[in-house]
Amino acid sequence: MIAAMFHNEKRVDIAIRALALALKSDANLRLEIVGAGDTSILKALAQELGISDRVNFIGVLQHGEKLFSWID
Repeated sequence: MIAAMFHNEKRVDIAIRALALALKSDANLRLEIVGAGDTSILKALAQELGISDRVNFIGVLQHGEKLFSWID
């Protein structure tokens, strides 16, 4: 997922909650989030849901090879 954490339009919180629900059915999933901003609230949510080991906040990747490689 690519999202700026200071904008709420992408609803990263919903993606984290959806991951928690999917993991209850023994799905083998991870959520990686690329983007700038304060992740503290979202990290706390993942911790509260017991899935912080499945959510990775990567931070900012510059447009170009690093970003394209991550997308691939």
